[in-house]
Amino acid sequence: NQAQTVVRALEKRIAALGIRVHTGCPVRKIRRSQQGTKADDAVFYVDCNDREARAFDTVILCTGGMAGPQYGTTGDGYRLVASFSHRIRTPLPALTAFECKGQFLKRAAGVRCRAAVTLYTGNDKKQIREGREEGEVQMTDYGISGIPVMQISGMAARLLESKQRVFVQIDFLPEFSDSAFSDEIKRRMKEDRSQMLGDLFLGLVHKKILDLLLAEKG
Repeated sequence: NQAQTVVRALEKRIAALGIRVHTGCPVRKIRRSQQGTKADDAVFYVDCNDREARAFDTVILCTGGMAGPQYGTTGDGYRLVASFSHRIRTPLPALTAFECKGQFLKRAAGVRCRAAVTLYTGNDKKQIREGREEGEVQMTDYGISGIPVMQISGMAARLLESKQRVFVQIDFLPEFSDSAFSDEIKRRMKEDRSQMLGDLFLGLVHKKILDLLLAEKG
């Protein structure tokens, strides 16, 4: 599941098919010329820097967006596709972390734990569940990250673009149903009714997470 493995597999297949690869030639423009009466008769001319236009019967545009300009994804793809009258939706982050309000999350920065992240829109009176993902969540000093967060970040970005209020709920014990959690707490209290609240939840969640939650609840 490594990116380099995917690249190597693609290179091997390209070599096996005898496909020529041109590098170091940024595309400036793509022109379409209709030479016949059918759509299949179209010829595409690709203009590159310092090279004459080359003709192709098919063009596959896979430039990426604008997330990594250091890797060549500078947004040229949007300009090229717009030249063919395609409609472009506002580019927004699709795989990103969440920056959260407040400083309280700094208490648990660096912690990785299994959790369920649920995305909501709405207000204090009414909430609408938009999506839910479960997996390893990483707590940071600015918010939350990890695969579950990134899986719903694209949806959150679109909702924010539409001026909706967005918030997330984190379940640090997704393996417990409400009744199972209640039974577990009752069992622990029965064993030792004099224990401190922090000890009551000992071992259920990471200590930094527990300290964070207890501090927020006072």
